[in-house]
Amino acid sequence: MVKYVAALDIGTTGLRMLVGKITDSGSTHIIAKSTVVCRGVRKFQIEDEQEL
Repeated sequence: MVKYVAALDIGTTGLRMLVGKITDSGSTHIIAKSTVVCRGVRKFQIEDEQEL
């Protein structure tokens, strides 16, 4: 069975996403990553959903 794990970091300056595939031996291989500039978050609150 293939297992995947994902992480999402929502910061005030950007959104960062990482996806990894866990192999049968237990090691993790990164299969996707992305960073996007964000202007919709202020003081840990989403202020403008259109800017995310």
